[in-house]
Amino acid sequence: MRTLVALVSLACIAGRIAAQASAEQLSRCAAINAPALRLRCFDQLAKPTPEAGTVSNTPVVADTLMPEVAAMRGDLRNLLVREESYYADSLKYTKSLRALTFKPSRGVTVIIDQVANESWRGRATHNGAPTWTCGIYIGNLPPYLPDQKEGVPRCWKTR
Repeated sequence: MRTLVALVSLACIAGRIAAQASAEQLSRCAAINAPALRLRCFDQLAKPTPEAGTVSNTPVVADTLMPEVAAMRGDLRNLLVREESYYADSLKYTKSLRALTFKPSRGVTVIIDQVANESWRGRATHNGAPTWTCGIYIGNLPPYLPDQKEGVPRCWKTR
């Protein structure tokens, strides 16, 4: 519970979730077994209120407590390892998941959008969290989000 309270405090300070989201509300959302209902609960917490201002595209709530988002981020980290291994052998990146012998987690779809010279970027979606997408990039291609760091998966709400 202490970790959850710290998470809420950090998220509120960063302006990433509505100020009224409490540890109790987060716990209630995390305890919902049905993925669609859990997602809807977190989405409601991520909505801005007049006094909270705008909400970031990547609420800390979804990033850390939704297993579907965690699966997407994990798969993108694994994709990064596979791409770097492929690059070490062939001195180029590839768009082919088959060439990487990469198989995403159940429910996750991974697409490598672009490969150019010494750069690539890819994204992941999950059928259990249809309103969320995660992306990662390496090299000189543009990041998915303005403040995204190279090699770090970031997630955002698409609708």
